[in-house]
Amino acid sequence: MKASNIRLTTLAVALVLGAAAALGNQIAGFVLTGHITAISRGDALSLDGHIYVIKAGSPAAAAVQKLSKGAFVDVVLSGPPGTSASQIINIVPHPGP
Repeated sequence: MKASNIRLTTLAVALVLGAAAALGNQIAGFVLTGHITAISRGDALSLDGHIYVIKAGSPAAAAVQKLSKGAFVDVVLSGPPGTSASQIINIVPHPGP
């Protein structure tokens, strides 16, 4: 009985740590998901046809250098998507072919 409790506890801890690691690269903000339809000089990108400015010096500014048109990504904005002051502060690519 004791061995099964240890295994169950170990499994629970592994699941919690795995979920925490998956969220580790996320920055709080407004998240949009879609395909990159254009990249403009690394300072703006089009996500499903909507253009967003990339905040200079942000993790997004570094990440966009490694991405190309057609990539499926989560884009984190500094504010609501409908406001002109919102900028992309992080880009997290989805795994895929």
